[in-house]
Amino acid sequence: MGGAVSAGVDHDDLIDKLKEADYIKSSGIEFVFRAVDRGFYFLPECQESAYKDLAWKKGNIHLSAPCIYGEVMESLDLTPGLSFLNLGSGTGYLSTMVGLILGPYGVNHGVELHADVIEYAYNRLNEFKRTSPALDCYEFCEPSFIKGNSLCLNSATRQYDRVYCGAACPENHENYMKNLLKVGGVLVMPLNDQLMQITRKSDVTWESRVVLPVSFSTLQLPAPEDNNTSVTLPEVNPLQLQEICRSVIRALLRKEAQEEYPNIVIRKRKTYLPKRRRLFPNLIIPILESSEDEGGAPGEFGRPTLLLSGGFRSIGSVIDIASTISRRRPRIDYLQEVLGDTEESSAMDEESEGEDTEDDEAEVAGEESITKRKCKVPKREKIDSGVCADMENAHRSSTESEISSTEEEQMEVNSDSDSDFVNCTHKGSIQKVVTDDDKDVPVYSLIMRSKILALPLPPSLKSFLNYHRQF
Repeated sequence: MGGAVSAGVDHDDLIDKLKEADYIKSSGIEFVFRAVDRGFYFLPECQESAYKDLAWKKGNIHLSAPCIYGEVMESLDLTPGLSFLNLGSGTGYLSTMVGLILGPYGVNHGVELHADVIEYAYNRLNEFKRTSPALDCYEFCEPSFIKGNSLCLNSATRQYDRVYCGAACPENHENYMKNLLKVGGVLVMPLNDQLMQITRKSDVTWESRVVLPVSFSTLQLPAPEDNNTSVTLPEVNPLQLQEICRSVIRALLRKEAQEEYPNIVIRKRKTYLPKRRRLFPNLIIPILESSEDEGGAPGEFGRPTLLLSGGFRSIGSVIDIASTISRRRPRIDYLQEVLGDTEESSAMDEESEGEDTEDDEAEVAGEESITKRKCKVPKREKIDSGVCADMENAHRSSTESEISSTEEEQMEVNSDSDSDFVNCTHKGSIQKVVTDDDKDVPVYSLIMRSKILALPLPPSLKSFLNYHRQF
């Protein structure tokens, strides 16, 4: 599933394309998508697929296509403080994005069938908390992942404001899913090859809307031995006073930073411009013309060549010249044949010493006449054929090509980007990328750290305020 947009060069480029294609509509969802790098949840050996709009699976680890996640996040209609249940939580990518919106007072639970996937999800979550700059511009509702089958939830399980099912729901379990919702809650799940948004209007009424056609694998039904095994979700405990204080202080510092730096960003991004298109190699086109221009003897045909640069924006002008030359060729072949016959007859005349004087004079006159034709006809043909005009156009195209090549040199993608893509450049040509690194762009992490360090607090409390990350 996926392929709705072309692959991105990096994460920000992929989000730009999803936004242009209207899979990401609201600015709030866009900022959250930018805050959580999709490539962060891919295995190191699979990074080349991280920014493609395709679903990805390696063993039990699975990620849906980015366009699907965009529609899901928009359809969930998330706000701070809500409770969220992710059935088939996988790597925790979606749960992490949702947690940034829910904030410190939300509830964020996930159910996953495979133990190795839960281990991978917690590994990514811990690394995210340690390194991600997103924690400096959002208050985070940390997800909790539970092992078990999503269709075996305890009947006493609490209801949630938002529920997402990451696999196709069997038709006979539709009501089971609906009953996980509070009144006013929203359920997003694949059902009958459609991604559905279902809103609970009352205890007995629901409103359904088709989001888009999809193709998902079906939820794994419980094995017979699992019928007596129910999944119990975590209890919801209130935040400790220290955690509430940290959230409030960070929110005040963040608001102050936004007022001081209106253009503050999560991180400095690289703006990739279109790659330079591959240029044609130099083309050598033979053009037959009189060798008189080269200082040769009159009447001899040389074969000088025209070297055309391969840097044309289009090869159309080259094809026009070649076509013109091909039209000239039959006429030139005819002249060569006539001249060849004349030279043979001249040689035979020189060997015949006993011929009549009048015949000699006639042949001399004939030779002079043909010699003039030899010198003049090719030059006249060169002008009449339009080759000169084509040459002039070719020169003009070559000049434009040099200009376009200069412009295209500024439209390169840096192969040393953070996206782990390998770019093969032609003979060491340097590809260019426009970055924010050279600009004085304020970043949340730097500003927040400096403000925390400026507080009149002991180092231990400053470390706590910074989630025990290094300053």
